[in-house]
Amino acid sequence: MSDGPTVVEAHAFVLKDKDGQTVGSFGTNQDGEPLLMFADKKGRARIAMGFTADEECRFIMFDDEGNTRVNLGFLPTGQAAIMVMGKPGQPSAGIRGGYDEGVGLVAFGGSGKPRASMGIDGEGFPHCIILNPDGSVIFNAVRPTGEGETPGGIIVPKMPSPPSLPPEIQE
Repeated sequence: MSDGPTVVEAHAFVLKDKDGQTVGSFGTNQDGEPLLMFADKKGRARIAMGFTADEECRFIMFDDEGNTRVNLGFLPTGQAAIMVMGKPGQPSAGIRGGYDEGVGLVAFGGSGKPRASMGIDGEGFPHCIILNPDGSVIFNAVRPTGEGETPGGIIVPKMPSPPSLPPEIQE
């Protein structure tokens, strides 16, 4: 056993390649939550793992321009979700699922608005909804409703913004 220190403490650790380029970091985000980030050879953040301010786990992949392209995490309901982004800030597809909450897939149009949804609700009933670009219903097949009930709508997996690196790691 070594006589040296057994604990190393720091606010952040920065991983550099043989040329001194930052290729990764482990630190905290602006909310004090842990964040692990990996960069490409040009120093651009490409993968980040961490927590949101609400302590929800996140795994995020970024494109060459720093835009979120894939966001994997948990929804406030506890369901796991994957959001695939198209244009910056606009979803193109989302998948959600949980133990008792059902599962679903949502496809978005070029404007980032839901256009189609299909899945199975928490009681095991399937649904399929297709919308026009203006949000009006083209096709709606959901479980039968009882008196006074309304058919379910599209459940969009809304995910918080990805964690960002503290300024001292972003260099």
